[in-house]
Amino acid sequence: MRKALLLLLLLIGSLPLSAQAQREVIAWTYHLLPPFIIDYDKQQGLSFDLLELLNQHRENRGRFRFQLHYLPRKRLDILLHAGSAGLVLWVSPIFFDDRLSKHYRWTSALLYDQQSFLSLAEQPFAYRGPESLYGRTLGGVLGHQYQGIQEAIDKGLIQREDVPIDEQNLNKLLSKRIDLILIPRSTARYYSRQQGLSEQLYFSPTPLSSYSRQLLLQPSLDADAAAFIQDATASLAHNPDWRKLLEKYGLD
Repeated sequence: MRKALLLLLLLIGSLPLSAQAQREVIAWTYHLLPPFIIDYDKQQGLSFDLLELLNQHRENRGRFRFQLHYLPRKRLDILLHAGSAGLVLWVSPIFFDDRLSKHYRWTSALLYDQQSFLSLAEQPFAYRGPESLYGRTLGGVLGHQYQGIQEAIDKGLIQREDVPIDEQNLNKLLSKRIDLILIPRSTARYYSRQQGLSEQLYFSPTPLSSYSRQLLLQPSLDADAAAFIQDATASLAHNPDWRKLLEKYGLD
């Protein structure tokens, strides 16, 4: 009996880590926009690719299995306040209340992005403060607050028309139903590249805002998983697989 138990322990010890108990790590996103999510059901987009890169990372050694879960922002905020263990993709401290952002742990920046004003090349718009938007129709996304111009919007000084997703705004712009739109530069570049629109669109030299895209780590996240995520993301700039992903989605 003792020999059988010893043999069993030796066999378990010789198994690769991927064959032993794997810890599932939940990664949340509230972004359903490209290039981060292209097709959620088919698991296509940079969010899925990033998590697969972490799953296959040589320092993971099969310890963790990262799984993506989409949640609307309000539901995500409830989970974060409740202390649920997990991480959030593609966010920045500026997206959260200052007090809360200091409560979370953050990775280094994975990307840098902008909230860009996009107009038609034949009617280019250059942002020079809220006043430059007076008399124009701005396309926005439902539920979004646009820091820097929101007060003027609330006062009715800026005419804003909202749609559920950025692609609808782009279509309204191309059909000249609105004057300009606010859209993440990464998303605009994806659509421009995919649809061959580079000569039809104009980016304002001055964006509404610029920000980093990082990973938010809940304090309750498994300590070993958090340490792995921090180390793996800190070295992404030197990871050839990551550079290939950025090229794949037209990012830099």
